Amino acid sequence: SLIISAQRACTGTISNPNTGWSTSFSVPAQGRTEVSIPNYQGECMGNGSIENTGIWVTSTDTISLYAANYIAYTFDATNVLPTPALGNEYLIQTYPGVFGGSNIAFVAIQNNTILDITLSATAGGYNPGTPFSITLNRGQAYQLITTSEVGDLSGTRVVSRDCKMFAVFAGCRCTQVPYGY
Repeated sequence: SLIISAQRACTGTISNPNTGWSTSFSVPAQGRTEVSIPNYQGECMGNGSIENTGIWVTSTDTISLYAANYIAYTFDATNVLPTPALGNEYLIQTYPGVFGGSNIAFVAIQNNTILDITLSATAGGYNPGTPFSITLNRGQAYQLITTSEVGDLSGTRVVSRDCKMFAVFAGCRCTQVPYGY
């Protein structure tokens, strides 16, 4: 789900630029609205493969945007930054999860975004310390999941060529801090 809030009433569109899917939303002044996104439109399922799961949000005024995923006994959320706040170089920080280590995903906002990635742990068939590159187009996502149940991708470095900005999402399945709680 996307949770959208705004100080002033506004409308907007949520879309997947690669599949043609879209929906509209409206937010009342000083209010919020929640929009469910079909899993197949926005959920990365692969490990080391390019997917058409990037979601694009536009609005007629300034909004605050959170992406949330909740089911019984778990809730995950992230603040979604506006395009001008994105970077072109990231040093990843994650935490090893209980189920499947940690993961990171990158989403391109421009075509021909070439990312140079140096992993800190084995993920997606790549070894730590050995740089590799991927090319993404607008709205494409690329996810990496550690192969170790306690793998930690902290320290992974990702840089785009030509200073193209891109989004990064990092996390893990079932964070317990400290472990066991």
